[in-house]
Amino acid sequence: VFVATPYMDEAERCDEIAFMTQGRIILRDTPAGMKRRVPGRVIEVDVSDYRAAMPIVRSLPFATSVEVSGEHLRVLVTGECETCEAEIRSALEGAGLTLRKIRKAATDLEMAFAALIPTATLPDRDDAGTLAVAE
Repeated sequence: VFVATPYMDEAERCDEIAFMTQGRIILRDTPAGMKRRVPGRVIEVDVSDYRAAMPIVRSLPFATSVEVSGEHLRVLVTGECETCEAEIRSALEGAGLTLRKIRKAATDLEMAFAALIPTATLPDRDDAGTLAVAE
């Protein structure tokens, strides 16, 4: 059965998923496999004004992606940045924002899509294959 959905919570229930861009499949794997591909780790930030916080967090050198999830931010940081939480806290509080909570979080398919699609390359037009196919 083939299912097409823009909802990542639905995709999470599938045995295998594929990410597409420009009408072409570029990555195919299990939901867990897609999440493992994401470089870095995720930090969830609950702040008084997430709209004001976004450009501040995006400007930090270790923040590779910042996504809104409800009323908080999900920040993808490079590697094992030991001081990321403290640096985020300092930057936001320095801008006069109230930080309610900051914590490590699991990578989800939304973050995987946001992180992997910009770094993937389209297969050549003559190549019907996809990148990084899990068997």
